[in-house]
Amino acid sequence: MSENENLKKTAIHEAGHAVVALRLDHNFGAATIIADHDLGSWGSTEFEQLSDSYTEETASEHVMILSAGYAALVADGWAIDVAANGAEDDFQRAEATINGFGLKPLGCWLEETVEYLSTEENKRAVKFVAEKLLQHRELDNEFIRVLVELADGSCTEEDIENWLVSRRSLPK
Repeated sequence: MSENENLKKTAIHEAGHAVVALRLDHNFGAATIIADHDLGSWGSTEFEQLSDSYTEETASEHVMILSAGYAALVADGWAIDVAANGAEDDFQRAEATINGFGLKPLGCWLEETVEYLSTEENKRAVKFVAEKLLQHRELDNEFIRVLVELADGSCTEEDIENWLVSRRSLPK
């Protein structure tokens, strides 16, 4: 896979995590497609980590967020094996949560998350976020929220331009 293809794949993967975290109203930070070769990572999305205060419901949502990188790629038409390549850490973390809370198997979560991200609304949101990740390499949660609002039709391109001007800098 070329570096450009890898960046596109990583952007879709990270956008999937960010969109699902946002839709489930979980706290999340930045999404990035800046490689960290020390960690063997092409990108990351900072989101709320599992804590002792999680209920079965929030643990289930956590598994869905962890499944979302893979699911966004599958929903976008990438082959299952290609989508799974690079999602191993997400899968391990999801399995730990599943085992800790006695949730249904990971395969069920992956199928459900692919279905969730296959709606036109969510595909459009992932696309918008991934495109901006490719442009800027890193987006903060505030900019991701605005992109999802644009995808949902809650704001216009002009609204985004005005919002960017009000920030007085391009998003990181």
